[in-house]
Amino acid sequence: MKIFQKNKGSSTMLPKFKKEKVKVRTRVISQKTSNFIFIGGLLGLILFGSINIALNSYRLLQMEKNKPVVVSAKDSRNISNKVGLFMSDFLSAYFKQGQDVNSSQLTSYYGAGIDIKNKNTAFVESRLLSATLIEITDRLATYRVSYEVKKDDVPQTTTKVITIPYAEKDGKFYVSGLPYFSDIESYVAEGVKNDYMLKTQLETSKYQSEKSYVEAFFKAYASGDETQLVPFSKTIKPISGFQFMSLDYTYFTEENNKLIVLCQVSFSDDAGFTHQENFTLSLSRQDSGSYFVEDIQHKHIDIKEEE
Repeated sequence: MKIFQKNKGSSTMLPKFKKEKVKVRTRVISQKTSNFIFIGGLLGLILFGSINIALNSYRLLQMEKNKPVVVSAKDSRNISNKVGLFMSDFLSAYFKQGQDVNSSQLTSYYGAGIDIKNKNTAFVESRLLSATLIEITDRLATYRVSYEVKKDDVPQTTTKVITIPYAEKDGKFYVSGLPYFSDIESYVAEGVKNDYMLKTQLETSKYQSEKSYVEAFFKAYASGDETQLVPFSKTIKPISGFQFMSLDYTYFTEENNKLIVLCQVSFSDDAGFTHQENFTLSLSRQDSGSYFVEDIQHKHIDIKEEE
């Protein structure tokens, strides 16, 4: 029913509405539904985290795969300390000349094939003071050594560079060639392999003049004076602090218009310490009939023996 109310001062009649109460109903969710919603959300978060971790791992793998690989060169010094221990024992025995030491103690370090021709060397009393490693390769060990030699009962100290050829067999080591000395400024030398025995020259009288020439060369070589070595070679440098003692062994052979000489020489230092070294010389003939030393090696090369 509409009720009209008359406003004061106006003839317009407005309808009057009846107020009604509105009931608000609250929706109740069951415990089962609530648990389902919670577990579903939790599984969603775990799935999202797993996907994110997998994507990050894939990106890292791709970065590692594309990362450039830097290969470091092998350092010749990274060789087993067993070599250093072997060399320490050998050097101690090598410089213990002139004392009551059984010769087999030194030769026990040598491999088969080392043949020392000079058996009458008068060794002086000596001992090793120190040995500093310069370089170890897969076949050579180079040390700076200081040793004491008694000369006229007066101890004298000498410092030199010594290079020792060595080889390995069944995890053990042996000296494969005669050690040789060099100046401290020029200690780099080629390797000396030891798969030979010193050969015997059949015609001993054929190369007498050549043998005299080789002997003269080594006297100049041990003089330390480059001017004395110039008539023999323009490229070979002399050694200082040593004297030529004797030419103990020679073997001559001709190859490619060159005269190849295998030789063993005894040297003595200023204090009287004597040692032997192996050499191979390559000689070229001159128009004058003499020779010129083209090359020198601290080893004996393989040659065909005379028949």
